[in-house]
Amino acid sequence: MRKMHLAVRATAAVAFPGGFGTLAELFEVLTLVQTRKGRSIPIVCVDRDYWTRAINFDLLLEAQVISPADFQLLRFAEDAEGAWQELAAPGIQTANARPILRASDEGIGPWVMPSGTGAAEMGDGCVASSRADRRPQGSP
Repeated sequence: MRKMHLAVRATAAVAFPGGFGTLAELFEVLTLVQTRKGRSIPIVCVDRDYWTRAINFDLLLEAQVISPADFQLLRFAEDAEGAWQELAAPGIQTANARPILRASDEGIGPWVMPSGTGAAEMGDGCVASSRADRRPQGSP
């Protein structure tokens, strides 16, 4: 249920290094965009070294199980600020045509994720997914 909401409501997806849940969420969104069953949204993976070691994209391309166009659906950034730049570069907009704000612009700290979830809305529908960003319950 949560992955469905992630895929349907997201204006963008940002994946930080994580485990099976993060991989499942990333591939869910990526597959929906690739097959055009979901909206075309920017997908940013933070820490290119992690993602290219965790997923052998070169092998997938060489085996021709994904096309170069499929691989180009992904963008990479080295940190949260770089991810924001990747999202802001194409002028990402929300459904009501207002620019998306980072959580830090709202005064609640950068890329905050509520405890116990694997995805959180940032601004107006921009979604981040990561175990690394979870905050203990009750923390700022």
